[in-house]
Amino acid sequence: MLHHLDVKDLSAVDIYEGYFDAIVCCSGYEERSRYLAKQLLKHSPNIPTDRYYIPFKDFPDHPERRKNDIFFQKFGYKPFDVEYDNFGSISERLARLVSQREEVKLLIDYSAMKRTMYAEILQFISSHQFGCKLSVTFSYSVGIPSGEYQPKIISDYVLLPGFEGDTNSQREKFAVYSLGFEPVILHSIHEWIEPSASVAFYADPGVQDGSGKRCLKLNRRFLDGNDCRAVPQSLFSVENYCRTFTETVKAVMRDRDVIVFSGGPKPFVLGALLTSSPSCQPSHVYARGEESRAIDTKPTGKLVVSSVKRS
Repeated sequence: MLHHLDVKDLSAVDIYEGYFDAIVCCSGYEERSRYLAKQLLKHSPNIPTDRYYIPFKDFPDHPERRKNDIFFQKFGYKPFDVEYDNFGSISERLARLVSQREEVKLLIDYSAMKRTMYAEILQFISSHQFGCKLSVTFSYSVGIPSGEYQPKIISDYVLLPGFEGDTNSQREKFAVYSLGFEPVILHSIHEWIEPSASVAFYADPGVQDGSGKRCLKLNRRFLDGNDCRAVPQSLFSVENYCRTFTETVKAVMRDRDVIVFSGGPKPFVLGALLTSSPSCQPSHVYARGEESRAIDTKPTGKLVVSSVKRS
């Protein structure tokens, strides 16, 4: 059963001055994968005793991937023993982590995680029957790609495990998008969903000054061609995004099925997933496939921090 999750915006200081029982990171091919862990070493007097990282399977020989693995191992991070491609593996590992404890505070750095990873973590928080008081803080390191985005090699579109929603194929579809910098995928997913109407959120303010305008420019042909309204939302407030997203979805769910495709950024993906509850269950879709090439992402020094608790 899904329980409502409360989300609250925090700051980087809340992480550095707070206390956590465990931290889980992800060792990808981006420099920002290790940014939070490095900042904890510099600024936090209370580095979590239990430190874990999920090793990425893609691009194991990428230079930044090797640097990440070496860093995590050097500073006492243990591989989080999961098969993240198999839904349920992360939940089982988390269940063992929180068992036999009265209260657990987790720090999750999802900067380099696949959405299936942090989606399962949210599913665990929302539905798992654990016998302790659990609070989770999600941290996202804002980053700038070091190269141009390349179209993803898509094999198919699938419903996100745990967030399939309740789709009635007899009803009209309403699509909710968050815009990234890959408009080709957006055209493709729109044809696959075949919605009668749609709305799109984009980050403004975003990563850099002008990034919102750049995102709109890249997606303008899709927006105009499909009469899709674009709505700006701050990249730096998951709490506000959740509020706006929920208002948008609930306004149309009475007579239409809502299909969600989040092209980015990750705080928007997290926010959309956080809204799933017994009274609001849209269907979340993602594009499954391989990245064309690894694009390193450099940290800007800014964090988007969100506290998540079960109501």
